[in-house]
Amino acid sequence: MESRRKQFGWILTVAFVIAILMGPGPGMLLVNRPTAHFGLPDLYVWGLFWYVVEVGIVVLAYFFVWHDDAPKSE
Repeated sequence: MESRRKQFGWILTVAFVIAILMGPGPGMLLVNRPTAHFGLPDLYVWGLFWYVVEVGIVVLAYFFVWHDDAPKSE
């Protein structure tokens, strides 16, 4: 069980690093157009999308990786 949790942690780490790089990095060059979606410029939508991805990764890590399996002593 520990190895699966550790492997999932590494997958989430790689995904988080990719999301951090894609948010402000090449995303500006890809979507910097005067068009809009949902009433917001494409650049804002791009940034918000990667922010939601990062939050989702943190939530997954909280529930599935960042917990202690050791028995609690009273």
